[in-house]
Amino acid sequence: MLIWTIVIETSHFNGGTITWVPVYPNDTSSSILITITQSYSWVYPTVNCTTNIPTNAGSTNLICVANCSTDGGYTSHPISILTDCTSYSTSLNMTTSERSVNVTLNQGAYFWISNNGSAWRNLTNVATTNKPDWSIVSLIDLRRRPDGVINTPPVGEVTSPQYVVFNQTNSIKIYVSDVNIEDFINTTSNQPMSSVPVQFLIYVLPTPYCSQAPQILPLTGCFEVQVNVSVNFTLYTMNFCNRTKVTITDIIFTVDISGMQASSLVNSTTNTSLAYVTLNWTPQTNQIGSQQFCAVAYTSEKVQSSSYCAKFTVTTSKPCITTTTTTTTDITSTTSKTTTTTESTTTSATLETTTSATSETTTTTTSATSMTTTSTTLETTTATTSTQTTSTTTTTITTTTGITETSTTATTATTTTTTSIT
Repeated sequence: MLIWTIVIETSHFNGGTITWVPVYPNDTSSSILITITQSYSWVYPTVNCTTNIPTNAGSTNLICVANCSTDGGYTSHPISILTDCTSYSTSLNMTTSERSVNVTLNQGAYFWISNNGSAWRNLTNVATTNKPDWSIVSLIDLRRRPDGVINTPPVGEVTSPQYVVFNQTNSIKIYVSDVNIEDFINTTSNQPMSSVPVQFLIYVLPTPYCSQAPQILPLTGCFEVQVNVSVNFTLYTMNFCNRTKVTITDIIFTVDISGMQASSLVNSTTNTSLAYVTLNWTPQTNQIGSQQFCAVAYTSEKVQSSSYCAKFTVTTSKPCITTTTTTTTDITSTTSKTTTTTESTTTSATLETTTSATSETTTTTTSATSMTTTSTTLETTTATTSTQTTSTTTTTITTTTGITETSTTATTATTTTTTSIT
């Protein structure tokens, strides 16, 4: 067995995932092409935003750790653990990295690969002064299902570390997506065909001035994009706190689309509650199909939003055409240090938020401009139904203090069905 360690000697690792998908699930040949994606989080600036992260890891690879006699030829051509920076934050001391690599394995392969080493971030209540070891594993299963298809495992996404507030009950939502809709061979089976290990840290914050989380506003418009045609999107996040005391400082991309570039964070000049990044992307031929990114927003007190994910369909034909209408919405917000009850109602494009508080209550009214986009498709011929599956696994915890390591495994997903006219 090959034994190795990463040579970086400081506490630099936050967690991550190793996922894979078959490029052609219906391929009937004896050799199966799959894409293996590694996504990791590191401590900045110990690990800088660059290519080939971690830079001092040498030629270390993902290694087979179980069922290696049926690895389908992987050991002969292993994959490097090196990844490329996707984003970094000086305020959060965080670098995120990702890399996808294609590999061809024998049909029927069934084995576990692992990235392991040392140098987790310093954890609270660890019995030893040594830096804890870590290991991230993934099960690769290329055995055909009874219907002849290679199973596509679900994908789990969570930011590490997760920031939670001291002495409050906090919910951690884990975004899970499964393109197969189900992960069981039939309705009576209770044995999942695949699993998604997710490993992350929890960082307990002192009570902030404003504990209300920011919100990333969903993208609108056409989610079909054409190969070799540049597209631009603006991703907004809303700050519900008193902007003179708490600001939006970061939007971190936890799942990246190769080639998609994000601008620096910009504060809106027309609405002080909004901040945004501009995304630019020219899809390539090898990206035909579904492509997805996920992002999380943070305030200056490290209070984080729920993860927001957007999935695009890359095609060779003309995408849908959109028209945009601009409307103005009056937003009245009340911010306080201590909140006991919050009630929200929305009517006639007016958002009214009423908060009862015990002290230091400030009320402000601003005028916000929102974009409403309608998608239309030219030359409508047939109606097709596509199914996109997403789910959220929620972990509820009561915090005490310090940093804690948490692992969870997602195996199921819920289904949302949408109909599009093509």
